[in-house]
Amino acid sequence: MKKILILLALVSFGASAQNAKVDIIKDPPKAKVDRITDEPKPYIPLIDDPRRDDLLPDRSKNYTADELLYIKAKEPDLDDLLDISFPKATPASPNAGMGVFDSKELDDVFTFNKKISFKITSPEGNFASYFYLNTNDGNSMMDWPAMSKMTNEKMDGEINSFMTANTDFYSYVKSSEGNFSMKMSSGDEIILHDLQTKMASEGFFETFEKTGEVQPKSAGNRFPKVEYRGTADGITAYVWLSDPQDVRLDTRYAYTLTGFYGLGYITSPTGTTYMISGLRAAGYEIAMTNYESVSFRFNGGGFQPIGELVTGALQQNQGEIDAGIRQMYEDAGSEPDPELRALKLKQAAEAEKMARSISNSAADFSQTSDLKDLPYQNLAGDGDFAASYYDTMIAGLESGIKANQKEVDELVKTGYGASSSKVTSLKCSIVCGQTEKARFEKLKADHLAIMEKYKTDPEKRDELVNQLMQKAASEMGHCNC
Repeated sequence: MKKILILLALVSFGASAQNAKVDIIKDPPKAKVDRITDEPKPYIPLIDDPRRDDLLPDRSKNYTADELLYIKAKEPDLDDLLDISFPKATPASPNAGMGVFDSKELDDVFTFNKKISFKITSPEGNFASYFYLNTNDGNSMMDWPAMSKMTNEKMDGEINSFMTANTDFYSYVKSSEGNFSMKMSSGDEIILHDLQTKMASEGFFETFEKTGEVQPKSAGNRFPKVEYRGTADGITAYVWLSDPQDVRLDTRYAYTLTGFYGLGYITSPTGTTYMISGLRAAGYEIAMTNYESVSFRFNGGGFQPIGELVTGALQQNQGEIDAGIRQMYEDAGSEPDPELRALKLKQAAEAEKMARSISNSAADFSQTSDLKDLPYQNLAGDGDFAASYYDTMIAGLESGIKANQKEVDELVKTGYGASSSKVTSLKCSIVCGQTEKARFEKLKADHLAIMEKYKTDPEKRDELVNQLMQKAASEMGHCNC
């Protein structure tokens, strides 16, 4: 029975104590733009660019002509962007962003038409690398050669990282143990994509101001740039805008289209597309160094989804768990003492409830290979599951206390002295059990209180639960009975 409880605990809460992330490659924070929080207003198109009518109602701003002129005045002067390295090729009609709503599966074939090279200056060191971008669907990718440029550590294997327009991340790993794929979804609904990017565009062009700094084409600078400064999340950020080359976003689908490190494109509320060619904030600076048209493909087939691998291991544990639960029910059924039998049945029932939740969660993960669907991730916010875990442990302790007290009573009846070594040992175990029971009851109350208070803030919830578990582990008593 002890083994079955250990297995359940490991699958449910064991991982959370080790949930500290180790970033292999540091991705500096992107310059964020605060979303507009004004009350929703009706939208009246002011540029000849009709929006899709099959999506959510547009709640973006209704600009007056004067407001549009104000925004236009804040945009880069065309003369500052004319001296470019490539022939002028701004398309007459939109040619990018139309595929941002297309979904991709782990085993799909991904194509890219742009290669963007960049350099990063940061407190952790200076790096130079590149990523591929599909200007139709907004997907971007850093293959292993690109990823390897971002770390000084020697890696065991290869990692290919893929990001959708909705900031869902897919990873493709080649290792000595095999080739695996997995994803980490953003949790955002793609249906909101066009609305969110338009609000980001509005926020940028309303709140960021030109600094007057302009970098014309010169040695080491292939992209004439106009610098903007603003504040996002309390951090002063600088953004460089350049000519969009041969890209014009279709604003029926997206107002921004960016790849890794925030480099890409943004369209102003007046309908003009610009290239985001550099960002600087919080000690990090990212600058585009090259931009070229390519034809690059990556095949996601041939990689085993991590859900299949992990689920196989969980199913092996599940077999042991199921066998253990059956044994718990059998032990409870053969217990002659009614009160002790009730406690054992309660423990078995709570353990079975936990096992069922874990099994259902594992089934989800096996289908998605999405790390947010890992059993311990999924169940971390499930108050009923947490309560079942503690109730299982508490019922087990109550059962042990009751069994020890029953044995003490029987020994005393048969002539053992109240101070005999065996009775003394049993009484010690009873006290230890009562102490542990009180500790688990308090731990349960504290844990559930954190879950209730921070049910809408999983990051803070997990941080406090981890602290609680570490504190509880350090306070765990040891009985020498």
